[in-house]
Amino acid sequence: MASSDLGLFRRGILEAGVAFHERTELRHLQLLRYEFGTYPEAGDVYRRCSPFHDIAAIETPTFIVHGEGRLPRSAASRQFADETRRLY
Repeated sequence: MASSDLGLFRRGILEAGVAFHERTELRHLQLLRYEFGTYPEAGDVYRRCSPFHDIAAIETPTFIVHGEGRLPRSAASRQFADETRRLY
């Protein structure tokens, strides 16, 4: 039985933020290379796993945790939030 059949609230939480590959910290890049392969050689894997390229398909409420203030400070997270707001 799916959780929606139970009447539970389903949600997505974007906690770590959205970052473009060239602005990602070294430790995160190393983990991405280990899990997905090198970029851009494995670019299709990165795109398939990124919520940014599939915003229109989001069906659950998304809570964006970004720190202090009303809007995200990073350009990529702000772009994600703006595009999500525009579509919904």
